[in-house]
Amino acid sequence: MKFLKVLLLICWVIGISAIVGVMHSWHLIDLSPEKSMQLSISQYAKGVNKFGVIHYLSPQCSCSNTIVNHLLKRGPLNPEESKELVVLIDDFQNKTERLLKKRRFSVVSLNSKELSKESDGAIRGVPLLVIYDRNQVTKYVGGYSEKSITPFTQIDIKEYIKTLKEGRGIASKPVVGCAVSKEYKELLDPFGLKYTEKSDEHI
Repeated sequence: MKFLKVLLLICWVIGISAIVGVMHSWHLIDLSPEKSMQLSISQYAKGVNKFGVIHYLSPQCSCSNTIVNHLLKRGPLNPEESKELVVLIDDFQNKTERLLKKRRFSVVSLNSKELSKESDGAIRGVPLLVIYDRNQVTKYVGGYSEKSITPFTQIDIKEYIKTLKEGRGIASKPVVGCAVSKEYKELLDPFGLKYTEKSDEHI
């Protein structure tokens, strides 16, 4: 009997450790697009004078919501300098879309399956930032910070664009946030703790 209790305790500890490990990994995995995969932006890149900015965000992701709050506070970039677009993934109630449009942001809303088809599986996670020039040449693809996004994270897209105008490159930051592809949801969350079936019902 004592042996059985010890065995159950060991199994419980192992199980808890595995779950904690999975939850911790959510904030460590870089979900940037594969460098070998070409990210198609042609459908969004028309009418760009100098630079275009695309924010790939999901209201289902707290890091993305922090970026959304930053955008709502800042307002759109100067359209004469930069064309700015927000691509929302799985905005099931369209609440975030309405808020952004009220602040005069251009918004495209997609579900996860549509995004996967449109990007040919290149986009694995959010929040993802893409900056391109008038010739539709991608100049930056990556995250907004070296670490997980928090309300204290300093985000300055204007500084990125200024750097690019000067002919200098920007080192890509990791995309640390939430998976948006089914493959990576299953890989990062095998226990279904974060990416639930209920969410997929809306996809």
